[in-house]
Amino acid sequence: MARGNDVRANALAPGISENTCRGYVKSILAKPEVHSQLAPT
Repeated sequence: MARGNDVRANALAPGISENTCRGYVKSILAKPEVHSQLAPT
């Protein structure tokens, strides 16, 4: 995610499904003080 990869690339690295990866991203973004997937500038 930090490198700006799409869901497919992020899922391939650890060998998980795209849907699992999307779920993980959703969980991360639900944490307090996370407002966007965009990296801070």
